[in-house]
Amino acid sequence: MPCVQGTQNPEPGPGSPAAASPGRWRAASRVSHYPDSYDQHVSVPGDGQAGGHRARRWLVLAAGTVALTAGSAFQYGLAYLIPALRASGLSLAQAGVIVACPTAGLLLTLVAWGAAADRWGERRILAAGLSVAGLALLAAARARGVATLGACLVVAGAAGASVYAASGRLILGWFAARERGLAMGIRQSAQPLGVAVAALTPPIVAVLIGAAGYPAAFAVAGVLPLAAAALVPLAAERRAPPRAEAAPAAQAR
Repeated sequence: MPCVQGTQNPEPGPGSPAAASPGRWRAASRVSHYPDSYDQHVSVPGDGQAGGHRARRWLVLAAGTVALTAGSAFQYGLAYLIPALRASGLSLAQAGVIVACPTAGLLLTLVAWGAAADRWGERRILAAGLSVAGLALLAAARARGVATLGACLVVAGAAGASVYAASGRLILGWFAARERGLAMGIRQSAQPLGVAVAALTPPIVAVLIGAAGYPAAFAVAGVLPLAAAALVPLAAERRAPPRAEAAPAAQAR
């Protein structure tokens, strides 16, 4: 994790531009030296986000939590479909492989999604990953054959992995250091909540399976990531919240 506070930079020389603006130099020395968009979100201990962003950060937290809940529901909730998969003619081994496919996809792409969030920002990564995951699950509902179904679920898991990297980074950027533990605890509760959502819906899924077979359950699972993908751009602004360091820098000009 990049150093957020206490980054030591050499003092500017007498003739350097930084020496003419000591306030701006001191403000810059308190944030990460990494030149990416994360710096725009960082606030030092004792600061909150400025202005109207104080309330908005909780909306961002809610969006990140919903995104992770939607991702966890299909990543870890497919085990509840094993009886339906067995009834459709799959062996226990085949059903086990199908259920594990989203996790395999997650492991293949989790690190890459983290790097992508650093490069393009959390908002785009969350929306793109959840959208692809939802479409892959809808494709799984129409899949014919075990191999095709497994491939669709691997793609869904690989795309859904975006929520594990990007949602945490989003929350870290919007919350001051003194609140990040609480915010991350709320966000992390979405993982068991997603499993609970998958566990509490068997009656609905059972009705769908009875009417249209287990593919209907994959269609329902695909709707959740698509809904979350639509929510994230609305909750998270395109631009970063103003840094708390901006005020001292402006005063030093």
